[in-house]
Amino acid sequence: MRYSLPVLGNECVWGGAIAMYAAILGHLGADVVAANALASVVFDLAVVVSLGLASGGAILIGKEIGENRLEQARRDASRLCKLALFCGATGGILILLTRPLLLHIVPLTETASGYLAIMLMINSYYIIGKSINATVIVGVFCAGGDSRFGLITDALVMWGVSIPLGLLCAFVFRIPAMVVFFVLCLDEFVKMPFIYRHYQQFTWLKNITRDFSAEEGTAQGT
Repeated sequence: MRYSLPVLGNECVWGGAIAMYAAILGHLGADVVAANALASVVFDLAVVVSLGLASGGAILIGKEIGENRLEQARRDASRLCKLALFCGATGGILILLTRPLLLHIVPLTETASGYLAIMLMINSYYIIGKSINATVIVGVFCAGGDSRFGLITDALVMWGVSIPLGLLCAFVFRIPAMVVFFVLCLDEFVKMPFIYRHYQQFTWLKNITRDFSAEEGTAQGT
């Protein structure tokens, strides 16, 4: 419960924030909604490898930490971060490569096509931040039981920064829709310095497992 509840809470915080992003964009017009629907599908397909890397990394690093191979876990965590950067950059390149094709074959209005072109451009670099942060938070930190940090970071950045700024930009200052989309896509890069600093402290690198066989033997002996 101590280590799993923050993970559940983080997913709820993140999922609710993504729904709020969609709600904000949904009030900016049908063209924005149509463009965002397609851009989201392309982004999800491009980022799926990075999310798989994060989940697989949690298993790998968690196994090594559980076996008290802490130095090996540290080295592999560094390799995972580099691989996440590579996967994110590759995903961004794929988005850029598919951009002309999508704009050509998808039947959208001229305004929606213009929005889609900008959204895909923003997503092409946003995916790099997403890939790195997901690998570190979901993979590395959770492997060492440091699941609470991800919950706190996502709650503060997404609900304390991105969503309020998005609401202000969309409904108070009424700035252009693509500027609102740009603001909503800043969250991963706002989080990144704090995540990197926490990663460099290596407080996540701790064995949270217990030797149940030894405990059972001790209990039987007493």
